[in-house]
Amino acid sequence: MGGFGSGRVSTRHKERVENTRFIRAQWVRDQWSTLKAGITTRVSWTRGGEPYGEAGVSLIDKRLHIEYRQRAAGEDEWQDVHEVVEFSYSTPHFGGKRLWLQCPHCGHRVAVLYCSKVVACRRCLQLAYRTEGEDAIDRLRSKAAKLKERLGGNPYQRPKGMHQKTFSRLRDRYFAACFSADELSDQRWAKLQKRFLQLSAGAVSYTHLRAHETGAYL
Repeated sequence: MGGFGSGRVSTRHKERVENTRFIRAQWVRDQWSTLKAGITTRVSWTRGGEPYGEAGVSLIDKRLHIEYRQRAAGEDEWQDVHEVVEFSYSTPHFGGKRLWLQCPHCGHRVAVLYCSKVVACRRCLQLAYRTEGEDAIDRLRSKAAKLKERLGGNPYQRPKGMHQKTFSRLRDRYFAACFSADELSDQRWAKLQKRFLQLSAGAVSYTHLRAHETGAYL
């Protein structure tokens, strides 16, 4: 038997990373002095510019305590979630120490823990990135959309403060992504048309065969 989060789940039915609340090790480092002073710190999330919940985070006995309320989709009752997270450290080549969060369920050290029905890493919660459910055309269009956003929404006009060289590079990448997406879309449409014609021809041939067998032409 597997542990928490074991078993395979279709990517289509997985919860998305982009829609899940999270706590980063970097945030803990930034708040370390406040947490070390014994002050409970609030972390708030937003989605689409709207509030998307909050959690209380405190440091007790050198362990991180995370508390929040969670309500699953389709459920009316709220559940209180309280998880205790251990820390782990590594030594980078340039010196110092790097702080990691240890998943309470599998023990792996990670840079991000997600706050869902429990606090756990992406693997334990079986979270999927949005791009995992996309095909090649979708990924190219997503790439083009991100590039267009970096270009200020208008690939024909250089945003104020952006160097011309950077603008030209991003614009070229944007149009290349758009062209590749359109080209793949045209190829897919051509294949669908070819398949449709083959099926249609097969159906006509079958109709003629049945008519001959039954003597419908007599």
